[in-house]
Amino acid sequence: MHSRSTRRHRLTLLMVIMLAVSTLFPIETLAKKIPTPIAKENWKVSLNGGALFEPIVQKDGSLLVGSYQKIDGKYKAEILSLSRTGKKSGKWKLTAEKIELGGTLTAPTILALNYSKGKITGYNPKGQKLWTHNIGQELQDHEVDEKGNIYAKSTKGTLYKISTKGKQQFKLEAGEGEFHIFSGTVYHLHSSGINTTVTMYTSKGKVKYKIYPLAEEDNEVNLVNVSLIGSGNHAFMKATYWDGATEDIYHILSAFDENGKRIRTVKMGGELVNKVFEYKNDSIFLDTRYYYKMNAKGKLIKKTKMPSMDDTTIQHAMMTDNGEVYVERGKKLFKFNANGSIAWYKSISGSLMNGLVMNGKIYVNNYNAEGKRDRTDGYVTVLDSKGNVISKISVARHIFGEYGETFITGDLKRKTIYVTNHRFDYKKDDFSKMVITSVKQ
Repeated sequence: MHSRSTRRHRLTLLMVIMLAVSTLFPIETLAKKIPTPIAKENWKVSLNGGALFEPIVQKDGSLLVGSYQKIDGKYKAEILSLSRTGKKSGKWKLTAEKIELGGTLTAPTILALNYSKGKITGYNPKGQKLWTHNIGQELQDHEVDEKGNIYAKSTKGTLYKISTKGKQQFKLEAGEGEFHIFSGTVYHLHSSGINTTVTMYTSKGKVKYKIYPLAEEDNEVNLVNVSLIGSGNHAFMKATYWDGATEDIYHILSAFDENGKRIRTVKMGGELVNKVFEYKNDSIFLDTRYYYKMNAKGKLIKKTKMPSMDDTTIQHAMMTDNGEVYVERGKKLFKFNANGSIAWYKSISGSLMNGLVMNGKIYVNNYNAEGKRDRTDGYVTVLDSKGNVISKISVARHIFGEYGETFITGDLKRKTIYVTNHRFDYKKDDFSKMVITSVKQ
């Protein structure tokens, strides 16, 4: 039986040892050395080539996926389904000058576009041909709106609207320039020297109004560029100017009502992010210094300044269904509340590119360059709602390139995350594999 004095000496000795360890290795340092848990995988599946589109979660929980390789200037694609256990089924093949996803998320179609012949064909996810539409003119560009309608512009400047059933709904002579689709509305931007015009068309292809960038009275100020950005029901004109006297570049963002009347202009010194978010009829946009919120009447209802930093470049931004905005600025991740206030910002070593927020967790891409060329080892970091790291999802060696995007897809109902990325074959100088990893949330 030990005496009290012996136990007291042992306790004192233990305290001395702990003090010595804490002096050599501070508690903060020890905490940093604890590795972040790696999320457990359900399964991992490899397919040949790059991702044709971001995987779609279907009603039964299976994934609709597509991969492709470019051979002799054509897309050679494989489309199939992956079960909830990763089993492949229903594979079919398709070759065209370009192949992409059409329709809607609940009723997807696969579009085969042959630009040289002016021919577009729609297939269902099982590979059955639904329709073919022959425009009869060589195509220059196309877009698909959120309802699955296809807008195709020919090299002669004619713009066609084609329904999800392959029927022509209108055609209009737009002429030279670029077109954009916001909430099913066509905007056509035409520039000729210093003169720029944006024309808005009705759903039947008729001209509704024309808008122009603001002319600056100062002769030292020159209009450099005009572009359109938008989301949902609103489109905005961004005009970039160069002040010859000060050698400064600035931007003026203009909002217009449904009749083309300019209802608001906002002058910005920082570079504007070419993305507009819409929440409850309010439009949210950002430059490198501020968060802005504008209501449907063009009134600026919120302006939040972000902290000064050495690197203010905004790489990526995304918004959740409840109006929260996440912004990757420099090497920090910002979270804005729905009211426009900053909830928090924290340092991150990865990228918000194709990130995801689901069930209060934030998923961001991370990549650490190592080895030759641009090869990277990647993983997805999982954060809680306060920006604290919870775990990591390890993904295959990949590269960001022509079709090297990494997708993070969520199945909310089954609380499952799917990460799609790519492996690069340096001998062939091409993507050899796309890898889909399933992880339980």
